[in-house]
Amino acid sequence: MKSAVNYRVPALDWLRVGLIIAVFAHHVCMPFNGDPFVVMNADHSKFLDDTMVFFEQFRLPLLFLISGIGSVLMLEKLSAKDFLKQRAWRLIVPLILAMLVITPPQYYIEHLSDYRAHFTSFWQAFPAISLKMETYHLWFIKFLVVFAVLLVPFVGLLNTAVGQQFEALVARIARYRFGVFGFVIVLILLKLCLRSVFPSEDKKIVNLSVSLFYFFFFAAGIISIRSVAMWEAIVKFRFSNLLLAMFSGMLFYAYYYLPDSVGKQLSSQATWSIWYGLCCLVAWSVSLTLLGYARTYFVSSPQWLKNCNELIYPFYIFHQTVIVVVAYFVVQMDVGIVVKLVLLFPVSLLLTASLCWFVVRPFNWLRWCFGLKPRKIHTDTHSPSSHSAYPAAR
Repeated sequence: MKSAVNYRVPALDWLRVGLIIAVFAHHVCMPFNGDPFVVMNADHSKFLDDTMVFFEQFRLPLLFLISGIGSVLMLEKLSAKDFLKQRAWRLIVPLILAMLVITPPQYYIEHLSDYRAHFTSFWQAFPAISLKMETYHLWFIKFLVVFAVLLVPFVGLLNTAVGQQFEALVARIARYRFGVFGFVIVLILLKLCLRSVFPSEDKKIVNLSVSLFYFFFFAAGIISIRSVAMWEAIVKFRFSNLLLAMFSGMLFYAYYYLPDSVGKQLSSQATWSIWYGLCCLVAWSVSLTLLGYARTYFVSSPQWLKNCNELIYPFYIFHQTVIVVVAYFVVQMDVGIVVKLVLLFPVSLLLTASLCWFVVRPFNWLRWCFGLKPRKIHTDTHSPSSHSAYPAAR
């Protein structure tokens, strides 16, 4: 079965860029919300913590859903072998480079007192840190590598008779107003069952309570783009999904602010089971809502968005290291949290964007290192055929 659309979907470009900026803003706020981070401010803001906990529930799940959609569209243009080769180049090469070169400053700053006792500078410690191959925020790319490998047999399974019957069932369910939202039951059961066996929150692929949670969204992207009924239902019932997202959000915060005296009447297992169930409700309902409204209103991609979308991958790779380095100096300033945020956000954004635009974008060898297609060389001769304009490959 072919996908519901066979062209580039502008809404995905808008969502992808918007979500990466949201991830950037999240990491800018991390030194100030009280949660463990590479760099911590002396004081923290409970308002930031209470606000960020909601957005944490759907940013990355929706990114995985979008990645599933994009991967299927790409697989339809390529053979399975060429798809895996392309994914290896676009994902594995930048991941290895980033672990060797880009994440070491984060590790050095996080363990600054230890390294200052044995080394005179970061550059002296760099070789030892580089070989640690720490991923930090790049766990997202590591998951995408594994999911890309799983995509080929997963799509192959969907193309079998059993898979076709499954997709037909999905299509029938999707025709109901709350049909697509109803798949959240599967997500909740998956999360709760796996949490009992894999209780950790670490971002390791072998931690199935985390990795299969995100694979659910990746697989949902695959199924939604292949199913005309589901693809159309996400738009048709977007307002219903918005109401469900608002209701899920109210339940989420009602439980979040539940008095301790009430919470103590529940067992620890029940307390966390309810919490993870509510997190799943928010993640799924908001993802459906944002995708539905984006597909309705974002029907074209302006040139600036195309440029951003082209460089969003190196931007993601660079951004947290830049934030950590800048934050190391900002948190030492004797000013309030608001002033520090006002400084940290634009400075980190400007530096990260500059690295992408002025360092990576112009040079084909760096574009290759960061998973970008090479820029085509323009030649200016007098032959009529030479006057065609070739836009930079995306």
